[in-house]
Amino acid sequence: MRAIDIGGGQTVIATDIEHALRLAAAIIGDYVRLPPGLRAAHLDRNLEEAFANYSGRNQSST
Repeated sequence: MRAIDIGGGQTVIATDIEHALRLAAAIIGDYVRLPPGLRAAHLDRNLEEAFANYSGRNQSST
């Protein structure tokens, strides 16, 4: 783990940023693979569900 100063006296643990970027990449990757007609419905999907799916994939790959 690394602490990163993000300014204004705020420090973020690097692993938090890395996990957030991986989650965003997973959601974007899922979105891009969808046919255009399903993309709007995908955007309505609950972020909590998306995170749970990502977490499950991440845990099963370790």
